[in-house]
Amino acid sequence: MAIADDTASGETTAGAVELLDDHVAISRPDGSVSLYVHNVTRLGSDEAVQAAVQLAAPQGAEVLMLRVLHADGSATDLPRGAQSSLRSLLAGDVVDEEYVVHYAGDGGIPEHPEAFQFVFGSFNERVLNSRFVVLSPAEQADRGVVIATGGALAMAAKVVNGMLQRMWSSDDADQAESAVASAPRNGLPIVRVVEQENGWSVPSSAEHQRHIETIHPGPRPQDS
Repeated sequence: MAIADDTASGETTAGAVELLDDHVAISRPDGSVSLYVHNVTRLGSDEAVQAAVQLAAPQGAEVLMLRVLHADGSATDLPRGAQSSLRSLLAGDVVDEEYVVHYAGDGGIPEHPEAFQFVFGSFNERVLNSRFVVLSPAEQADRGVVIATGGALAMAAKVVNGMLQRMWSSDDADQAESAVASAPRNGLPIVRVVEQENGWSVPSSAEHQRHIETIHPGPRPQDS
């Protein structure tokens, strides 16, 4: 996904701007669940720098990359797990972080609903690029229910290596800001993927999408 940025014109934006908010939730045939997160955040003020330590991956996450991109074009790779190094950031720096959370247990989507929910946009900062991907066994596609509220983006779905891939994405800054502007009326766009609707409280404005794959899912996917 291309990362849109508004600094090319020399404009300085106060506060933090999330250049990329990318989540991939994975539910495997054996019930195990993982969540991949890639966040790229530009710190446009001293206040944003002070809050940067909150960008650190959650405890227990497998950190794949943690680096700082400086305003002069240079980059500094930080030791994995060295969140304290974020205290040396300066206004104008960009924090680029990738990590994976591997959840305990084998209960799949019902046991880890937090991994299969995504909010597009934020009231606290600009979000220029968002993507939410859910991977689940294609052979279980008839059990999947998508609950979209607040004017969520259209879903694209396909089967890849025996896994059903559902994806929602926005790389249009104007579209993202429009969604936030309308949020007081509709709420921020939220996508939830659940196995069954039972037990979920769904606003009356919610859109329900049932996606049942009719093509052969192919061989059983390899766990990664």
